[in-house]
Amino acid sequence: MTDSRPIALVAGASGIVGAGVAQQLVNAGWRVVYTPFARLVHHESYTRQRDDSAEDMSLLAQYLKQIRFVEDPYFHPELDPKSPIPSVRPLLNPMPRQIISDYVERVLAAATP
Repeated sequence: MTDSRPIALVAGASGIVGAGVAQQLVNAGWRVVYTPFARLVHHESYTRQRDDSAEDMSLLAQYLKQIRFVEDPYFHPELDPKSPIPSVRPLLNPMPRQIISDYVERVLAAATP
């Protein structure tokens, strides 16, 4: 059985889209189901300038830690997360989960006075 109640409140509360919203839904007890018939349009930097300021990166790292986001469950761990097209991760390169963990630790350490 599916629940057709709108989830806009969850998505709108954080201002974060994509995997972050999916993780929030999972944490709230919802199940995320993929369908090729749904369409999500994300206009990067639509409401603000494209800016990867230290403050924004710190907020993202804090958010990822807060929602306990460690990996995208739909991204195969043997794919290369740095490749713009699907390709196998080079053997000695870190797994996507490790890249996320390292990023969060590095950004939060840099933000700590």
